[in-house]
Amino acid sequence: MLGPDRLAPPALLVLPPGKLLELEPVFAPRGCPLAPLGDRAAGRTAEAKAAFDSMRAKAKSAGDFNRMCWAKAVNDVLLQSALEDCRQGQRMNPDYPGLNTSLGMVLLKLGKLAEARAAFDKAVAAKSDEDAYMGRAIVRSRMGNAAGARADAAEARRRRADVDDTFAGYGLRLEGGSTASSASH
Repeated sequence: MLGPDRLAPPALLVLPPGKLLELEPVFAPRGCPLAPLGDRAAGRTAEAKAAFDSMRAKAKSAGDFNRMCWAKAVNDVLLQSALEDCRQGQRMNPDYPGLNTSLGMVLLKLGKLAEARAAFDKAVAAKSDEDAYMGRAIVRSRMGNAAGARADAAEARRRRADVDDTFAGYGLRLEGGSTASSASH
């Protein structure tokens, strides 16, 4: 299980080029098409944007905005829009579970490491899941805090052994050879 809502398997997120994905309600309201990674290269981001714009117009809760933010972030698509979704969710309910993890993921993907670190710190303080720990581990590693990165990665792996694989699917790997997959080679 993964993501702030921790209910959808990663196979639902990455499809071959030319396909759009209808997400299950755990990531977005039913009927949410998402341009997978291959489609961005083929210039299909406009279709995803139109679909998310339609969803955004119908969004009524912090959870709706959180799910859109997370789906965009982990698929590395429409990141500025994802940031806006997270911020709107926070305005609606600053304590909504998972929002800080989603925000941290967007900020990490945008390369805003100090802001990502702050968001992941809040998520961890709120007793968040392994995604917050692994996200913070990657941020700490990129900021030169190897010991902190190792500690967070160890906690993330304690919570879910395949977290490295999940994050690899998001296009993120822990730098410095600390991932389970690099340790086995």
